[in-house]
Amino acid sequence: GGGEDLEPGVPGPTIRIKPGEYLSIQVSNTLEAYNPTCAETAAANNISRGDINGYCTVNATNLHTHGLHVTPKKGGDDVFESWEPQSSHHFGVQLPPNQ
Repeated sequence: GGGEDLEPGVPGPTIRIKPGEYLSIQVSNTLEAYNPTCAETAAANNISRGDINGYCTVNATNLHTHGLHVTPKKGGDDVFESWEPQSSHHFGVQLPPNQ
């Protein structure tokens, strides 16, 4: 099937698609708009920015898959692409017919 609205939860839902299908998901990041930068996080914790362990832009979100042989480029299955709070974005990847 397709077009279902999935409710948030932990763990997330299992999405099943078949080889050759297009996976299309509209992601809505409804986290609060405040999204501290690395510099703001370091200052708030009285540490140097070089010592920060990656705790920054915590209200940004990402969607990516594991095990699919699809494009890792931006707009596809890019683990480094993130979406700001209070925004919506389309995530889509074409599965190869032999996946």
